[in-house]
Amino acid sequence: MSRDRAPHEPEPFPAVDRAAWQERAAEELGSGDRGLLSGAPGAEGIVLRPLYTAEDAPAPDAAGFPGLPPFTRGAALVPRAGHPWEICPRHDACGAESLARAAAEDLKNGADGLWLRLGRAARLGFDTGDGGALCALPLGEARLILDAGGNALPLAACVSELLRKRGVLPERARLMFFCDPLGALAQDGLLPCSLARAEEQLVVLARQCARSFPGARAAVASTLPYHLAGASAQQELGFALATTAHYLRRFVAGGLSAAEGLGQIAWSLAAGRDFFTGLSKMRAARLAFGLLGRACACDRPPPTWLHAVTSERALARRDPWVNMLRATSEALAAACGGADALTCLAFDAALGEPEDLGRTIARNTQTILAEESRIGRVMDPAGGSYYVETLTRDLARAAWSVFQEIERKGGMAECLAGGFIRASVDASWRERHLRLVRRQEPVTGVSEFPDEEELLERRPRPEAAPPDALLRRIEELRAGSDLEPLPDLWKAPDVFAACVEAAASGASCAAISAALAGGAPLVRLEPLPARRDAALFEELRDAADRLAAAAGRPRAYLACLGPPAEHGDRAAFMRNLFLAGGFHVTADEGTGDLEPEEAAAAAAGRFAASGARVACLCGAERRYATSGAAAARALKEAGAARVLVAGRPGDLEADLRSAGVDRFAFAGMDACELLGTLLLELGGKLRGGE
Repeated sequence: MSRDRAPHEPEPFPAVDRAAWQERAAEELGSGDRGLLSGAPGAEGIVLRPLYTAEDAPAPDAAGFPGLPPFTRGAALVPRAGHPWEICPRHDACGAESLARAAAEDLKNGADGLWLRLGRAARLGFDTGDGGALCALPLGEARLILDAGGNALPLAACVSELLRKRGVLPERARLMFFCDPLGALAQDGLLPCSLARAEEQLVVLARQCARSFPGARAAVASTLPYHLAGASAQQELGFALATTAHYLRRFVAGGLSAAEGLGQIAWSLAAGRDFFTGLSKMRAARLAFGLLGRACACDRPPPTWLHAVTSERALARRDPWVNMLRATSEALAAACGGADALTCLAFDAALGEPEDLGRTIARNTQTILAEESRIGRVMDPAGGSYYVETLTRDLARAAWSVFQEIERKGGMAECLAGGFIRASVDASWRERHLRLVRRQEPVTGVSEFPDEEELLERRPRPEAAPPDALLRRIEELRAGSDLEPLPDLWKAPDVFAACVEAAASGASCAAISAALAGGAPLVRLEPLPARRDAALFEELRDAADRLAAAAGRPRAYLACLGPPAEHGDRAAFMRNLFLAGGFHVTADEGTGDLEPEEAAAAAAGRFAASGARVACLCGAERRYATSGAAAARALKEAGAARVLVAGRPGDLEADLRSAGVDRFAFAGMDACELLGTLLLELGGKLRGGE
């Protein structure tokens, strides 16, 4: 029904359909950019379009409702009491006294739980002091995520005995055991026993959790090792699906129903640097988990318990304060995506052992999001966004395709052992590597806007023993050379009860682990590498620092042609580029409207006074045409070891090169290759690596 418009009421906007928008956008874009209207692959390989409408998004009811299948919008019908998600700081086992102090500090200041990650030696089945850390745990007071890799059954037995001694009922323990033999194999390259025996232990633990630990999860499908090695978002979700399917088959064969088996598997995902991808990844994880349940003939599959962790791959050692911003963005994405528990890594975690400030900021970041920003008081706050709903669906579909390919090749264990997982992750990393070295995916504070003075120091983490030494130690333990021998636990009517009885009699986790291994042959693979986005440029900075200590800081001089309006953008670009490689950069104010020979002489004189050995011409193309060759010759005569030009060479390349120009620097080039070459030519040494 129409109505008369009030005199003050503005004219309504005219309706514009998608075709009209695209036509107008094409007019505004240059001919080389019009292809962007149809979309382009984003950082995670998913095609992203500039505009999303109802035509792109799934049907309005496809995501369902919060608390109902397929749980895309979260597993809860109403917001949780207290924090909208569980704040779970990570603690690396580091001795009972320090762990008890740090855990008490976290719980007193807002944490809801703790994620205890045992060291590599403990994950592989022998004690290095980590076992004593169990005594420091506040059992029954908070959520405890106990991460022992593939060696969780001995740990669970020792924890059960501690619960009995302290009089804590199992239902009050709020435990997550996070056993993940496949993830441990990918991360460490070793298991303390065969994979088959590790899976038998996992089945025993799952049955015990289903029987005696309500709310606990025996297994986790963790994508953290794959993410750290360079996997894309859809690969992470596909690997999680394949891992879940692998464990579910073992659980069903061990006597659990499909619903019970799914209820024993949590997911642990990295949030990632891209905000909307990280948010949609959490929603897509729930959707994909539900699809897997229905594919396994589970009429009402339970929701997964989703543990999100800010990206270790995104942490930088240089200018580490920026890590606070990265963690805040990633934590916000995970919270909006519906994570059940969230771990913020300390901003100084990439430098070594985090200090109190780093742990405090990591914990308080979540507290501010939960209590001051009120994030999470709205169920599924991004739900209904055409972009988010479409990205959620596309990620789930892409993940399902990855999962199907793994299944066709024999499943997750076969693909891990056969090298398919490593090859897939390496291919994804190569694509990411190109974007990073070209600065198409900038790392703030490192490859863009670096601070040449900012570097913190932290106590280094203990070095892990080499694989051969670990293997020898495992074999010694299994031979019983320095452990009290235990009876064959697998012959007991109740394996878990036998493990708890052994713990009650004083047996250590290492002794129980050795007894459970039962002489089965060890499995060994090449572990996935740990790769950080910032490491490529940090190696250049380290090389520049070594050169500075030996012979002085490498210097670069920006010889600017013309007035500031002409050279300002390119000078800023080159300043950032050189700083990213550890150079000290000086620049002049430009040559104004001097004649070419006068401009060349002025630039050469200023360069000679700068003490630099590398010079870079910065200006507009028309200045390069009139003054570039003369300036390049003058800079060479003034002692420049290398002369660069900011910008693509175009038709002037031959003339500029003949005048002494060595390289051209422009957006989209391999910045690491250029900077590394310059450092080597100046006497620096690169240590190499990926």
